[in-house]
Amino acid sequence: MKLQSRARWLVMSLMLTVVAGCASMIQQVMAKPELRLTQMQLMEANLMQQRYRLTLEIKNPNPLPLPVDKIRYQILLAGKEFASGETVQAFRVPANGETTVDLDVSTNLTQFMGHLSRVLSGPLDKLDYAISGEVATGIAVLGVVPFQRKGEIPFNKPVAQGLNTRK
Repeated sequence: MKLQSRARWLVMSLMLTVVAGCASMIQQVMAKPELRLTQMQLMEANLMQQRYRLTLEIKNPNPLPLPVDKIRYQILLAGKEFASGETVQAFRVPANGETTVDLDVSTNLTQFMGHLSRVLSGPLDKLDYAISGEVATGIAVLGVVPFQRKGEIPFNKPVAQGLNTRK
């Protein structure tokens, strides 16, 4: 009886070691997805609230499709906190491909007054940004992948896009 128990324990230990090794190897072989903001558009502005649509591009450099359960993000514009949140729907990024996701975010005037006045006045058409967070993948061995990126984002004002601002 003790021999069978030890044999089972040995087989289980060996199987767990193999599974852990495979998971580790998959994590080393699979490249992390790349994320960047590609566009920012002011959708609506009034005295109390501003609504923006941000476009996030996700590139999958792997030969397998990447299921994404959600993306949690924090965004800084011109060095100041702008928005944070998470995507609401799961999606899939094709193998060796890319996809875009629109993020609708809102700010209030008191939180973002300096940025809004700078954005709405002057010829500013690009903003410095930093985005960080994590991608919750649908691949158990890959799990949650942290990301961080800095760059410039084109900014489209509502007048240039034919949108109305409310007072």
